[in-house]
Amino acid sequence: DLAQRDPVFLFTAATFSPYVGDVFEGRNARGESIALRLDQVKKGEVKNRLTSKAQSTDSFSLIFNASSELPPLTSIHQISHPRLGKFDLFLTRQKSENNELLYEAVINHL
Repeated sequence: DLAQRDPVFLFTAATFSPYVGDVFEGRNARGESIALRLDQVKKGEVKNRLTSKAQSTDSFSLIFNASSELPPLTSIHQISHPRLGKFDLFLTRQKSENNELLYEAVINHL
């Protein structure tokens, strides 16, 4: 199965936690390197609608602080890291309260 060969299929929050503060690399519209510093790994929780209790999942999000904009016409970007290799992430652009350029990837393993 193609999805199972994608490294993101195997990644967990624990995969990325040691790399908070590290620089990952993306590419701008001209193909030039963009530094993406991993600022945060947030574990996901799903609330049970019947009991209102949080259920543990393998879902998580990654927050990257970008040195400049990624291409705006695509949402899936190839990201690379010296230890984790190359992989594709669906990234959405965010603005912080301090006007920092942030990108978020949400990975759901339900």
